[in-house]
Amino acid sequence: MNYEESYLLEIDYKIAKLFLRYDTRETSWATFLKETGWFTDGNTSRKDDGYFYKMLKIYEKSIYSAEIEKITIPTAC
Repeated sequence: MNYEESYLLEIDYKIAKLFLRYDTRETSWATFLKETGWFTDGNTSRKDDGYFYKMLKIYEKSIYSAEIEKITIPTAC
């Protein structure tokens, strides 16, 4: 494995961690997209930041609710 492949795997790992936060309801879909877009901005990744920001804009124009976004979903004990 060369340096570039290793770096891309590290980026994939960090994005996967953000997704798991969404999957376990620690964050919302909009927050996942926003944080992933921010993280990939300036980092070389398989998908650029524009990919995530575009998905966020589409989501915000559809069913997105800023009030729902503020609600914290309790996690199971």
